[in-house]
Amino acid sequence: MKNKHGKVLSILLLFCMLFSLMPTTVLAMESRETSQTTTNGAYTDGTWAAGGNGTATYTIDGTEVQLSKTAAAVDGMENTFDITLRVVTSTSVSTMTNSGAVVLVMDTSGSMAACAECGGPMVFSGRDYYYTHESDCTHYNRNNNTVTSTQTRLYSAKQAAQTFLSAFAGTDEAATRMISIVEFNSDSEIHLGWYNVAGGKGKNSYDTASASINRLTAGGGTNLDSGLRRAVSQLDSNDVRSITSKNVVLLTDGKPTYNSTYRNGGNGQDGSWNNNNAAKLQADAIKNRGTGIYTVCFGAVNDITYDGGPTVGEFLKSSIATSSGTAYNADNTAELMNAFKAISDSITSGFDGEGWTATDPMADKINVTSGGVPENFTTENGSTYTWTLSDAETTETDDVTEYVYNSNLLEENNTLLNHNKNIKKKIDKLSSDEISVEDYMKNRYSKPMHHETMGTKVIECDSKIKEIINRYC
Repeated sequence: MKNKHGKVLSILLLFCMLFSLMPTTVLAMESRETSQTTTNGAYTDGTWAAGGNGTATYTIDGTEVQLSKTAAAVDGMENTFDITLRVVTSTSVSTMTNSGAVVLVMDTSGSMAACAECGGPMVFSGRDYYYTHESDCTHYNRNNNTVTSTQTRLYSAKQAAQTFLSAFAGTDEAATRMISIVEFNSDSEIHLGWYNVAGGKGKNSYDTASASINRLTAGGGTNLDSGLRRAVSQLDSNDVRSITSKNVVLLTDGKPTYNSTYRNGGNGQDGSWNNNNAAKLQADAIKNRGTGIYTVCFGAVNDITYDGGPTVGEFLKSSIATSSGTAYNADNTAELMNAFKAISDSITSGFDGEGWTATDPMADKINVTSGGVPENFTTENGSTYTWTLSDAETTETDDVTEYVYNSNLLEENNTLLNHNKNIKKKIDKLSSDEISVEDYMKNRYSKPMHHETMGTKVIECDSKIKEIINRYC
């Protein structure tokens, strides 16, 4: 009998060791599956803590955005969960439809005379410099490969600006839709003061603004600092002081090569930290006024601003635009038109979240199951997913429209699956001894019970067995 007790105690100690190896997430999962309860919480600096109502609220461009993520166990699939990501935002329809003011800040540097489709090189022939097409460009011509006026970046930029103007003007001539145009090259100038273009062609000052766009010409360097500085002065004008919805729409096709802030103002060819920072300071001044900045990088997204510096696309996104969601890139005319349409839609319709992205980091050892990734999800490392907001469900109440984005994916905890399989194997090896434990408990203490929980066998013991476990484990 003494040997039998020793054998039982050894087996109990082994069980204690096995359970001490189980991660706390396993026990937590067991509790949730059994009770079907949900614990709200959030990650802060990589550490999860319970609390809150399961929804985080952020303020972007003055608009509240609610973000939540919930998980539900999938029936018949061990350690697999259906994850629902939800973003909710709302906007006042009247905010954007009744009045608004936009400064178009247009790059008219010499490189805007390059081809809009290929950005081919400038060549010198005789006494003239002119731009040509790349050999794979749709406009390439062996006999005459010079870029014509209707093939330039500036021509495409004018077309995009005209499309934006039409959308921004709307059809209500009684509205207030103020627009100003700033052009910049080696310096900058106010190409068009404030004019109300509401109602479209033939109404108010729409035709004046349209003609102003058509008069833009290319030449010189790129002084983004000066261009944004002019935009600041326009935003402070009495003409738009009473308008709360103000935005700057900036188009550029290259790195800043001049600045008007530092003693070393640049040479018109090379980029520098000074040139970048001077432009950033003006952008900050605009954003500090509560004005939104949309940027369009045309044909230069991967160009380096200076040695060791960011690309033009990254610089505009991180230092100039209001946020990454208001920074656009375009490599050709079609993409440029799409970018300006997206901007006009955003400005005239208010903040609706369309096209924005939400980053969803998975916990350690959590992976999306095969076939469980929606089309609007992308991933680089298999554990962090970028979710593009699209196809909102809308609800309108009075003058407020609510936009709700939902998307689902399946997550699988590989750690739990592998751990449970290992524990099960170890317990199965003790099957003969396990009967002795059961017999011992029946004879001595009664109330033994075996049940399956998450693929592992667990023994529920009476108080005496628990006392032995607590004493020796």
